[in-house]
Parts: sequence; structure tokens; C-alpha cells
Amino acid sequence: MRKLSFTALGLLFAAPVFASIVDGTAEAGYGAALFVQQNTTQFGNSTSGLATTANGSEIDGVYAKNDGSTLSAVVTGNLESNFNKYVVFIDSKAGGFNTISNTNASSDDFGWLNGNASGLTFDSGFNADYALWVRHDATNTFLSFAELGAGGDLISSGFATGSLLTSGTSQFQLNNSNVGGVTGGAGEFSSPDGAGVLTGFEFQFDLATLGATGLDTIKLAGFVNSGGNFMSNQVIGGLPAGTGNLATTGAVNFGGIAGDQFVSVTPVPEPGTLAVLGLGLLAARKRRK
Repeated sequence: MRKLSFTALGLLFAAPVFASIVDGTAEAGYGAALFVQQNTTQFGNSTSGLATTANGSEIDGVYAKNDGSTLSAVVTGNLESNFNKYVVFIDSKAGGFNTISNTNASSDDFGWLNGNASGLTFDSGFNADYALWVRHDATNTFLSFAELGAGGDLISSGFATGSLLTSGTSQFQLNNSNVGGVTGGAGEFSSPDGAGVLTGFEFQFDLATLGATGLDTIKLAGFVNSGGNFMSNQVIGGLPAGTGNLATTGAVNFGGIAGDQFVSVTPVPEPGTLAVLGLGLLAARKRRK
């Protein structure tokens, strides 16, 4: 009979440890990127190297983790200081919208969800529950977080660009210091690609805020958008090589584009689950003696 070592038992009882400092940087605890951008950006390649300003917009990758109580994520890259938007949609609970309607209670950012985003359709299997979007100039950053449908605006805040925004248990920070990642171009394959970029837009939510638990897989979709209704080719999950800007945001149907334009954040085992598993193995070992 094989014996279970004390080392193995220690691993079984060890609680996963992940404490993200929300500073716009993907720490090692995030693990591997869930998505790495392969296409050049048509919204400009930032060369400023400053945390507060950028002269281009790109999405180089996505890092995210559900640690059993919190969703933490970083959309790496840059966001130009001209009120372009990083837009992230979150599928975290039952229900949701596969196509964005024009009946949302949200009125923030000149009614952006009901106006410019209305009609946007996601891949099959992605049903958005929440929308998060951020835009800025060199001085001020504006962030919106809304529940789709009747939920309305949950956070609508302005704060100093480069600083940390805390709203309840949620935190957000934008770091534009990246000068690597994808280059500018017409949407062709980028060399180098987005691998290795660790700075960008970081956000953190308690799972309860998203109607989720530590057992739920959470999906994230998103893109760089103009200040109004023009979507770039910088899309979470990626577009086929050679794809240029997608134009009118509300007319985009990701279901008609090859591949998945979203990523899935699978939960890590909760400490209680690991403890139960360890006790079960101990009991099985005793029965076999």
C-alpha cells in the first residue's frame, strides 16, 4: 500500500494564498495570462512610458483570479489620454444579456450603454451581467460600473489619473507605463506580441458584489473603444490575424467572428474544500490499515 506523506497532507491542507495589491500591475500570484494579444493595434502604440499618460491604446493580455472570495483582474496594455475607453463586460451569475439592450437603467457617461453599446452581441455562452468602463485624460480618470437591465449604475466616479479608486470593497487603478507589447499597424500579426506586459487597468471585486461564489466560473469580455461608438481591433480573447478596427460598437456581433472573444476565470479550490479532501484521504488510509 502506498502511504500518503506528511508533505502531501500539508499541501492538501494548505490554503491558497493570493493577495493582490491593486496598483495596475499583475503580480506573480495571478499566474499565467488567460489571453495574449497577437494583433497590432490600430489605436496607436504608446511610447510615453508614463503611468498617467499614454499616446496610444492597446490590450496586450488579461490576468485574472477568483480566489474564493474576490475577483481580481488586470487588462494589460495602455489607454490613450483622450477618453478612449477600456470596456469590460462581466458574466458572473445566472441570466444576463447576450445582446446589449437599450433598456438599461444605467445613464452614466451620456447613457453609453443604452446608446453606443446597444445592439452589441457576444459569443454564444457569454451573457453579460455587469459592465465596467474607464476613460481618462492626463489629469482625471472616470470610471463607471453598472448592472445591466434594471440594476443601474453602481459606481460612477472621477478620480486623479494614476491614483487608486476605492468604492466600498471594490478597487481600481490604471497604470499606463508600458512601452512594450504589440506594435502599431493595420491589425496584422504583431511581433512582438503582447506577452510579458504586466501593467494596465486592474480591478478587484468581492464575489458577492457580482452575485457570484467561489465555485463559479466568471467570464470577462471587453475591448478598447473610442470615446463614443467606435470599437478598435484590441479585443479580449483576440480577433483573427489581420482584423482591423470593428467600427460601430453596437453593430458588432462577436458570435460571427472566429474564436472566443472572452476569457474564463475558473475558481481556485477553497480552503474548506482542501481540508475536506485531506480528511477523506486520511480516513481512507486508516480503513486500509
